[in-house]
Amino acid sequence: GTDFPYYCFEDDLSSEAAVLMEDFTVPRLFQDDCYNVSATARHVFPRHTFFIVGGTRTGTPLHTDPNCTSAWNTLLCGTKR
Repeated sequence: GTDFPYYCFEDDLSSEAAVLMEDFTVPRLFQDDCYNVSATARHVFPRHTFFIVGGTRTGTPLHTDPNCTSAWNTLLCGTKR
């Protein structure tokens, strides 16, 4: 088997996938969005919300995000070790 099985990754939550966001609220401590400080900043990184689903043993090695962003993750079920 592979060391890091693949994730299902959705980066366009503006159309049919928008329903995925109906049951989700950004936690208070993460509501500030540094990309909303100007139209230029938002243009640099227009998509800033992603829905990613992974099964057992999914993960990624420590890395630098190619878009130089920071991220936080929510575990919907199960446990992380």
